[in-house]
Amino acid sequence: MGKKLVNTGKSNRDGGQAEIIEWNSAVNKAIADLAQALINPSFSIEEIADIVLKQARNLTESNHGYVSAIEPNTGDMIGYTLTKMMGKECLVSGKDKKITFPIGPDGLYPGLWGHSLNTQTAFYTNSPQTHKACRGTPEGHIPIKNFLSVPALVGEELVGQIACANSAKGYKAHHAEALSQIGKLYAVALQRKRAEENLRQSEQRFRALFEQAAVGVAQIETRTGRFLGINRKYCDIVGYSEEEMRSRTFQEISHPEDLKAELDKMGRLIKGDIREFSMEKRYFHKNGSIVWVDLIVSPLWSLGQEPIHHIAVAEDITARKNAEKRQQLAGRVLECLNRKTAGLEAIRDVVGIIKESMGFAAVGIRLKEGDDFPYLATEGFSEDFIKTENYLCAHDESGRLIYDSQGLAVLECMCGFSIRGFADSSLSFFTEGGSFWTNNTTRLVRSAELRSLGIHLRSRCNEQGYESVALIPLRAGEVTVGLLQLNEKSSGAFTLEVIRFFERIGDSIGIAISRIEAEEQIKSIAKFPSENPNLVLRIGRDGKLLYANDASSSLVAEWSCSTGEAVPENWRRIVSESFTAGSSRRVEIKHAGRVFAFMVVPVVDGGYVNLYARDITERKAAEEDLEKHRRHLKELVETRTKELSKANKQLMAEIEERKKLEREILDISERERRRLGDEIHDSLGQQLTGIAFMTKVLERKLTEIAPKETAGVVEISRLVEQATEQARGLARGLNPLDLGAESLPSSLEELARQTRELIGVNCSFKYDQAVKVHDRDVAVHLYRIVQEAVNNAIKHGRAKNIGIILSEGNNNTFVMTIKNDGRDFPKQFEARGTGMGLQIMDHRVDLIGGSLNIHAPEEGGAILTCTFPKRNG
Repeated sequence: MGKKLVNTGKSNRDGGQAEIIEWNSAVNKAIADLAQALINPSFSIEEIADIVLKQARNLTESNHGYVSAIEPNTGDMIGYTLTKMMGKECLVSGKDKKITFPIGPDGLYPGLWGHSLNTQTAFYTNSPQTHKACRGTPEGHIPIKNFLSVPALVGEELVGQIACANSAKGYKAHHAEALSQIGKLYAVALQRKRAEENLRQSEQRFRALFEQAAVGVAQIETRTGRFLGINRKYCDIVGYSEEEMRSRTFQEISHPEDLKAELDKMGRLIKGDIREFSMEKRYFHKNGSIVWVDLIVSPLWSLGQEPIHHIAVAEDITARKNAEKRQQLAGRVLECLNRKTAGLEAIRDVVGIIKESMGFAAVGIRLKEGDDFPYLATEGFSEDFIKTENYLCAHDESGRLIYDSQGLAVLECMCGFSIRGFADSSLSFFTEGGSFWTNNTTRLVRSAELRSLGIHLRSRCNEQGYESVALIPLRAGEVTVGLLQLNEKSSGAFTLEVIRFFERIGDSIGIAISRIEAEEQIKSIAKFPSENPNLVLRIGRDGKLLYANDASSSLVAEWSCSTGEAVPENWRRIVSESFTAGSSRRVEIKHAGRVFAFMVVPVVDGGYVNLYARDITERKAAEEDLEKHRRHLKELVETRTKELSKANKQLMAEIEERKKLEREILDISERERRRLGDEIHDSLGQQLTGIAFMTKVLERKLTEIAPKETAGVVEISRLVEQATEQARGLARGLNPLDLGAESLPSSLEELARQTRELIGVNCSFKYDQAVKVHDRDVAVHLYRIVQEAVNNAIKHGRAKNIGIILSEGNNNTFVMTIKNDGRDFPKQFEARGTGMGLQIMDHRVDLIGGSLNIHAPEEGGAILTCTFPKRNG
């Protein structure tokens, strides 16, 4: 019959005093053993349940039992230890075998196991079949002879259960009391572990939100402004790593013009006047550029608490701010260019507007003047820079201008290259619009991509510290009339979007320049018609001559008309077309053996056109002479090209002959190496082997007749073995490859081993298993290249570590890399063919159709890379 108990804290007194003391001691020891597991944060709930069950079964001498926990969300009981109890003894079918026991629809737990959970009191029974809560057991269940159950409570909250069954001696009250004490400790441990798990999940959710946020999030120490925690997005916005940010304060990276307003708001936040604030502000990016953010700051303290930390959320709005700034700039530039009193002074004003609006270090505009393009206006460039860079035309040694095959003056540097329209948009630093731009002139001037263009670079921008440079051609239609130059000291100042914006600005400037020059020309010609030495006429819409100055008299005579009479038919057609187009046009005519250029300007409201003419006879003659010069130059170029082609063929033949001789010399050298290696191996090696054998025989004989004399023979034997090994190593070095060409990896491994053991330098060899060098000649050349590189690293570089790597490259090639940590590699040796050893390596590389690259990395030492084509066996 079951007995319902309430824990009174009193022990069962059926036994003697000694038994009571012994029992209490056992209980205290069990609690003490549990304490470490219950308070140790490294133990899981499952591990705690195992330990609790072990102590409960030991105290009650039970064969079976389980320790469970109540799932907070569902109220179901989870039997953590049931899986271990369900061994071979449990024959319950699979569908009924489970460790989760759900609460019933009525909110109660069924059966004996649920009784203590429903009543929230400990109970035991030594005849479970007669207990009112008994519902029987499933078929195959372990037989239950007696049963003890204790609820685990935190206050009135049910969190778990300790249950034991099948005690050999049966259960008594003191068993239930003892397990109730353990149950209290278990309940506290469960509550702590759940709190820890909730905290962990909360931290994971926070960390996920923190790290994956689309905006920058940072935790900041309020008193100092130091960054304590910062997500990846925040780091991306300002360009610093998380480690770098932790050593900085928000004050250090804030723009000084925004800092005072932010600190004022922080003061109000600390005082409690406001609970949050937002503002648009600027940060200094690591590369020196300005980034705009929309910042929201919230406190991590409650009202009345000491301000310790706050959260800053930053959204990058740089693109929006820059777009707004560019839009404002475009408006100011167009307004300036469309002033009625514009003129070239307006172009000078545009330079200042661009520099002020964009904050560039320097801005300049070049304008065509004769054959050259000097600066019209600059802002920010030094006087020395302007003096040396003002003109672009190239001159020969005598100081005369150099012209190209088309008769155009050769313009130097990238400015001239861009003005002439030679930009190749397939290269990264040119746009489809013909502009040049870079965010790192230091890297660009050293790039092979730029050197391939063959431009004569002055590199003054780079020398002056300008890392970001943009050159925008100014065009009027198809004609380039100038160049807009934008320079910034910091790298990363430009994007393709910015360059395209300035290309649109450049088009407006180019059109304005063309219009201004045309207006100036017209004003110059038309200022005093009667006194003008050039031809000035006026013709009405009806084709009648209205006015002609004295300089036009011979032309009017040729027309056979007077004022008020109709001009010739071709001129009446020109007048009509000008009115129809509504714009000026240029007409060239021949008159009296001279050539004149007429500017036909319609005055629509007046109903007439003005004609302004200039004598361009000398210019046309010069153009014809220039065309003759071009044709002659073209003929000379074609003749010279044929001569060069012939000379080039001869040179190639000589190079091939030289390569043939080089191959023969290397083949002879290689044969001599192999012969010498074979000789050392077969002759000297065999003799040394024989001496070693004889020495061993002598040693055995002396051991028998004169033991004291054997020490010297042993030493001789050791020296002979050492000499034999050295001879073998020398032979392998002279003839490393046997007839199987695929032995290259093993030969290189042997070379690395000899370098380590004989020279004492750490040398390693690694290779891709897929790399197969089938050609024996290629294998020999590669071995010699590596051998020479290793020797150079040891002899000249004093290297301590050498790495040899044979790997697959791109475009059907293999790559052999030899890297060492020796002394810095001299720059003069980076050129191919410098030094006898490098020349030999260079020849070998040419013979296998490869390429050789040697350079000094930033960390020091040298890296030699040999790239050679794959060849099938």
